[in-house]
Amino acid sequence: MRRTPFYNLHVESGGTLCPWQGMEISSHFGSILDEHRSLNEGLGVFDLGYRSFFRLDGPGSTPLLDRAFAQSVGMLSVGGLCQRILLQPDGLVADLVTVCREADNTWLLVLQDSNASWLPELLHGISTDGEYYLEDLSKQYAWAGLAGTRVREFLSCASPEAEALGCGQKTEVLVSGVAVHLWRLKNNYFQMACQPELLEKIIRSWWIAESQPVLCGFASYENWRLENGELRHGLELTRNATPFELGLDSMVELDRDYFPARDALVGMQHKDLEHLLVHFTLDATRIPRSQSPVFCGEEKVGVVCAGGFSPSVKCPMGSAWIRTANVDFDELKVELRRQRYDLRIKKFPLK
Repeated sequence: MRRTPFYNLHVESGGTLCPWQGMEISSHFGSILDEHRSLNEGLGVFDLGYRSFFRLDGPGSTPLLDRAFAQSVGMLSVGGLCQRILLQPDGLVADLVTVCREADNTWLLVLQDSNASWLPELLHGISTDGEYYLEDLSKQYAWAGLAGTRVREFLSCASPEAEALGCGQKTEVLVSGVAVHLWRLKNNYFQMACQPELLEKIIRSWWIAESQPVLCGFASYENWRLENGELRHGLELTRNATPFELGLDSMVELDRDYFPARDALVGMQHKDLEHLLVHFTLDATRIPRSQSPVFCGEEKVGVVCAGGFSPSVKCPMGSAWIRTANVDFDELKVELRRQRYDLRIKKFPLK
């Protein structure tokens, strides 16, 4: 299996290694709840080395992306970030992509799928005016995520330019003498990319500081993402889901010029949803696991995508696919170890 640039740190820090999408990463280093808490209340750093990273440029790049996504990107200013749904021609979701406009006709695309070898073919099938060039940068850059209430303070000490970076913006700065791409996705959430062989140097320089970040494993990172209501590739995001089933209606623009998936999306919009993704909490002590059945009365009506424990509201939480026909969403129960618990649908993030 492939290894990320964090591998030596994982081993030295006692991380429990596990496979994920063909890569060997650390599940956790200590208490998952303690790691999760650092991502909310302190400063946590986690491995994003499995992400796929592409550069798209050329005069045809912008119209191509406007047709590939469910929402236009043409109005994004240079240095700006956004998230967009990447669509298959039939209107189903391929991935949820972080998009950055690096220059007028140059775009950076970060996909959740660690093996996005299908992307060139998908883009090639979209007709557009003007040439474009797609370059896979996945092996040229290593990624780390930084989250918590102290992340801005920490970054500004390492690189004062980071203090001025606004939400939804990207810049290039020096951190510990290393040139990095710094992306600020949310108020207390940053992503950082640099040459793979230099990422370890940055992280090790932080570990000798007076105030050290907490190294967080994949399990605590995913738990944190679930609590924040983020859709995750291979869990909530599957390639047979529609934007409307995922609750992403606000990221779909059907009133703009033609794009390949538009007709399919219009057809979906005028049909009743057969399935719906929901987020929920449980008044229980057991954690909901993937594929746990969900019942309405005595009829199975869905399955759990993933679950965890929310430190913010101190109860189990999860996401689930529920069929909509003849279902009372106030009467749903999830079965865990032959016992059924009331499933309480909530709007995430829970904090």
